[in-house]
Amino acid sequence: MKTLQKILCAMLALLCIAGCASGTSDVPSDDTTSPAETTAEETTVPAETAPPLPDIKLDGHTVSLYKLAQDKIAWASVTFAPEESSSDLINDNIYKRNQRLMEEYKFVLKETADKDINKKIPTLSQAGDITYNLYLNRLNQISAQSLQGLFKNLRDVETLFLDEAWWDQGMIRDLELFGNMFFINGDVNPGNNDTVQVLFYNKGLADDMKITGIYDMVRDGKWTVDRMMEMMTKVTHDVNGDGAMDYRDRYGLLGSAAETVNSLFAGAMGRVAQLNSEGIPEIKANTEASEKAAAKIAALYAISGGNFDYSQFKKQNNGQTDREGIVMMFQAKNCLFFGNGISASAQYMRESDVDYGFLPYPKLDENQDSYYSKVSYSVPVFAIPAHADGADKTGLVLEILSRDSGESVMKDYYEVCFSAKYVRDGDSYEMLLIADSNHMYDPGNAFDWGKLGTNITSVIYSGSGTYMSTVDANKAAAETAIKTMVDSFMKAKQG
Repeated sequence: MKTLQKILCAMLALLCIAGCASGTSDVPSDDTTSPAETTAEETTVPAETAPPLPDIKLDGHTVSLYKLAQDKIAWASVTFAPEESSSDLINDNIYKRNQRLMEEYKFVLKETADKDINKKIPTLSQAGDITYNLYLNRLNQISAQSLQGLFKNLRDVETLFLDEAWWDQGMIRDLELFGNMFFINGDVNPGNNDTVQVLFYNKGLADDMKITGIYDMVRDGKWTVDRMMEMMTKVTHDVNGDGAMDYRDRYGLLGSAAETVNSLFAGAMGRVAQLNSEGIPEIKANTEASEKAAAKIAALYAISGGNFDYSQFKKQNNGQTDREGIVMMFQAKNCLFFGNGISASAQYMRESDVDYGFLPYPKLDENQDSYYSKVSYSVPVFAIPAHADGADKTGLVLEILSRDSGESVMKDYYEVCFSAKYVRDGDSYEMLLIADSNHMYDPGNAFDWGKLGTNITSVIYSGSGTYMSTVDANKAAAETAIKTMVDSFMKAKQG
């Protein structure tokens, strides 16, 4: 997190210098900052002013991590304790980081991968099993289990400095329930950045259709849902003229029915729920801002033939995988925009020789203060079992690793991998940094109280225009689920 913020600050400084030289600035300015916006200047802490590590001897303390198998979360890295170096730069950097820090601070790292971790964590907890003292699993699984009392409140682990820049401050801001932070990620694991949602855009198709100036729109604060819809409408076409749109035709947007909808909604300032000043969730789906965002995104999905859900590719093309379909459609210039995590560039978009660029998700309109990037709710997060021994030592190891990772791991993640290997132009790298500078999580989706978040996603995707009636029908169930959760926490605190 801190390395990214330094890079972004340097990039924006250069842009401002360029703007001043010409008498104008390419960077939109605002006198006010949204409560949901955290700027790089606010969170970056110089290394020399970072709080000192606690004087606790680790004495060979073993952190035994139980994690989801990599093939079950292929879109995000769960690399933590590789057994050997490799030709992969990031894996190699993590290995070297671990070896150096284990020697310096006298601790041991072990990991066990399992595809069935989600089913087994509750069983381990109920049995009081102490085989593992750290978990790494998807947020959408860990969040539900956290409400069952399976994990420690990381605020009680005094060796973790959660308010520092090497931890994901967006995650803490949006998901810390009344002083309880049951999971976290940050610079310690690249998977935290892998799942930041962005738009890839097909530069070859854009050139063919005379669509230009998107980067400048972003810089000028004018990249909005309306502009995106205009471009989508322009490219949508029944290529083979058979009257039926399938993977062989051309679309404005290729994405996931859930992930891409939520990313557009969040980018346009739509919120299912938000924490108040006391950390208690409040429903925001019925606010004017959320209703406007939902109406705009529903209109985007109502564009005739404008959107293709890549999960349909397997059904339409003899069982080929989603990933094969994404690459094939991008290669054939059959989609203008493609919504996914930034790791897609490293995993399979590099297999395409089509020129592409990165974009942040668009604003609702030009009056919106900033671009907002949702992080996938499948992002891997760390949690310490409630029954684990030595939580302070485990927390200290995580703290040591995360502090060091900004320079030892994440610097190359951006400056080498994305700047030189996966991003094909300097402008696009700038867009990536803008998108990745402001992580946003919606607790209404992360915890999905009363299934309100799930139902909102479905109705927006349908383009039916029944958003408010859906909110009205599900709001009471969500509020009841929140009240039950709050009452349970308060009872446990008093007990």
